[in-house]
Amino acid sequence: MAGRSVGRGVRGRVRVVAGVVALGLWALTGQAVPAQAAPAGGPAARGRVTFLYVAERGAGAVGVYRSDSSGRARPVRVVRETAADGYPTDAWDVAVDSSGRLYVQNSLSESATRLYAAGADGAATPQRVFRGYTRDSPALAVGPDGTTYVARLQSPEVDVFAPTASGQTQPAVLTLDGIPRSLTVDPAGELVVAVEAVGSAGSNALEVFRPGATGSAAPTRRITGPATGLGATHGPFGDGEHVVVTSSAFTHRLYAAVTGAPADPANTISGLPTHISVFSETAAGDVTPLRTISGPATAMTGTVLTGIADNPASGNIWVMATRGGLGEPTSTGRVLDFPRLGAGNIAPVRSFTDATTGFADVQGIAFSTR
Repeated sequence: MAGRSVGRGVRGRVRVVAGVVALGLWALTGQAVPAQAAPAGGPAARGRVTFLYVAERGAGAVGVYRSDSSGRARPVRVVRETAADGYPTDAWDVAVDSSGRLYVQNSLSESATRLYAAGADGAATPQRVFRGYTRDSPALAVGPDGTTYVARLQSPEVDVFAPTASGQTQPAVLTLDGIPRSLTVDPAGELVVAVEAVGSAGSNALEVFRPGATGSAAPTRRITGPATGLGATHGPFGDGEHVVVTSSAFTHRLYAAVTGAPADPANTISGLPTHISVFSETAAGDVTPLRTISGPATAMTGTVLTGIADNPASGNIWVMATRGGLGEPTSTGRVLDFPRLGAGNIAPVRSFTDATTGFADVQGIAFSTR
């Protein structure tokens, strides 16, 4: 999430062209983009400052960045996980609830969820740590009542933890028809799951479930099919297009960030480019997106999109675009901010990376007003 509108008039167009040149250099060569002033009419000028939380898997930390960051940025806070509770410190995903509390999902080995107080900084002690009895849980989402949903990467299931879960506990389980790659909760409290490798065709889908759904509950609606641009994947670690999803209370839209893959007709992989698809929050079936953001000017070409989030102050959509494979320790990343009504081959209104780490080995992102 983040950023605001594109500049207007000749002066605004000059700024956008400059952004295309600089971001295009990074997209094509991997070279750093020089720090630049925020575009006129961007978030610093038109909206209140919010904060982006970045799961830094390699560092076992969560960096917190101002939404008006640009170029080579430094976090305002860094929450550093410790292994004092006996669980790994490999932050794969983050979520922030309405009170500002931070949830950090660790994936590998004895994967656990840590809950930190609002404003946590440094080696803070979690308020609670909880986990089920599974491994490899790379994504989470939190409902308005505190129910926590945790994806299982190697099986078609989502763990559903009670708002007071603590320690090792047996969660309820929601059974899916594919592998859950990414989770979000929409403004109505419904769980939205980016599901991959569905059926023999390996189709990807966005599936929406009522709040607190468990067992074999059927989705209330599904977005899937060739027109959606969600692509296909084969197995939890298979080739194909990979999808991360977020929803926006500002725009009442669903946003799917799709990492493209080379065409492979034998495995029904069509070879989609990396892009963002925008859907109505009530979309269902094989629907064409309302808008698609894609093309060389976006700086997403050739990258892996590991996270997507919307800025609650502006409705802009932010993605984490990394160079290197999914979860590769050698990857580097850059946050890209697109206007809420953006479409086509457009440049981000701002972008930044971490001045020290270069966002090496980062994963999920989330926004908060604090």
